[in-house]
Amino acid sequence: MAVVNFVINHLLVQYGALSPIGADDALASIGVVQRVAMFTVLPLVGVAVAIQPLLGFNYGAKLIDRVRKTLWYGIAGATVLGTVMWLVVHLFPEFIVGAFGITHDGLVDFTVFALKVQLLMLPFVGFQIVGSNYFQATGQPAKSIVLSLTRQILFLVPLLFALPEVLPHILPQFTGLDALYFATPMADFLSIFVTVIFIIVEMKRLRKLERGEITAKF
Repeated sequence: MAVVNFVINHLLVQYGALSPIGADDALASIGVVQRVAMFTVLPLVGVAVAIQPLLGFNYGAKLIDRVRKTLWYGIAGATVLGTVMWLVVHLFPEFIVGAFGITHDGLVDFTVFALKVQLLMLPFVGFQIVGSNYFQATGQPAKSIVLSLTRQILFLVPLLFALPEVLPHILPQFTGLDALYFATPMADFLSIFVTVIFIIVEMKRLRKLERGEITAKF
């Protein structure tokens, strides 16, 4: 997060200075967006942490059916929470932004836009968070680390540098500053896609494990 914040702040100053709102207002905007994003993601992390001992115990006890059920209940719960918070953000964005003391019309409009764009994939982020935490709970830390890094580092940082250079040429209505906010939902989409692949492979492995076709370290 420290690396990501450094990169984002650096790029916001660079592209904000080229936009009508200026570098200072761009930094103020990202401050609001990041705080709201953290507030919406923390409950999803809470679900992932809450089911971790259940996953670990049932996996260690070789109760594979319970492992699957716990995982899907966790994903469902995180998805419902993410969807509810996504609806709140999209129904009351001006109120949320105003609560942080932003009242200037131009800055309010831009921050509302940035908030909606950055949290575009929020209903599906819970799947990625719970999915990556599943591998940690079942003694597969390497997979968990890879999936955790995809969302915050492996996809996000390159997109933060690339999109401001590419997106305005493809869609001229967006500036380089606008493009910075599209990096997060794109990184979310890619990390969710990778997590789906990992989970599909894991479900096949669990079925083989349940049938005794393979053995696992418990």
